Amino acid sequence: NITPIIPSYSSLTTLQNSTPFRTLSQAKWWGEDQFTKIYQKEKPHSQRLELENQPLLEVQAESILAWNDDHWESLSKTEKTQNQIIAKVKSLENNELEIEGWDMSGEYYLFKLQQSKTGSLKNSMETLLSNIRMRTLTQVALNIGKEHLTMKVGDWAARINGVWRVLKNEEDFDDFYASAISSELFVFDGIKKISNKKTLLGHHFNPMRTECLEIKYPLGPSKFHKQASAPAENQTQPRNERTKKNLSKFSKKYKAKTQ
Repeated sequence: NITPIIPSYSSLTTLQNSTPFRTLSQAKWWGEDQFTKIYQKEKPHSQRLELENQPLLEVQAESILAWNDDHWESLSKTEKTQNQIIAKVKSLENNELEIEGWDMSGEYYLFKLQQSKTGSLKNSMETLLSNIRMRTLTQVALNIGKEHLTMKVGDWAARINGVWRVLKNEEDFDDFYASAISSELFVFDGIKKISNKKTLLGHHFNPMRTECLEIKYPLGPSKFHKQASAPAENQTQPRNERTKKNLSKFSKKYKAKTQ
């Protein structure tokens, strides 16, 4: 027979340091990635758990986790769970994530996580943007805060260690991944004509991407003004390919970190 042990959240801290469930009970639950909802709609929406000394775990309701030597990892529903310390996401509602688990002796654990809070967007991107100049129909020069950047449609700019920069290579994505908990992100989606005015479009995400603001910033006249009559689809189309390339870089980086 399995005797349930239902500790309160605070009493879990009295468990031995080597207890895997103590590690799991101290996870930070960051909720859903708003970036995924907008740019990776085909991907299942997952909740993100941050545990000490291991990559983020993506879980959903009914997800199964197993303790592997010194860390928790996700299992598919078809993988065997015999002779393993396992946990399961029992429920997800009312801003609470409930987890149950069993150790090797069959002892039962049940506890809840409250969603962690991260920094909100204190300054909207509209207040950070300035000196925007169209260099082509798909490229702009602009200031974000104090930094002067050149961005193409589909580019990402991140605020890493207090400085905004465009992510271009593997090193940039390494830095962004490592600082995701504190880095804001801006994605330049394109230029579109709205109410007969050229408008810069994008999305601004707070650290950990739990909050997102849609950006629509009217642009002033430029030497490309006469070409602004080109269909909006033609002006924003490059976003798809360039965004896909950046998504591929970040996904490969994330996959490598979680294996």
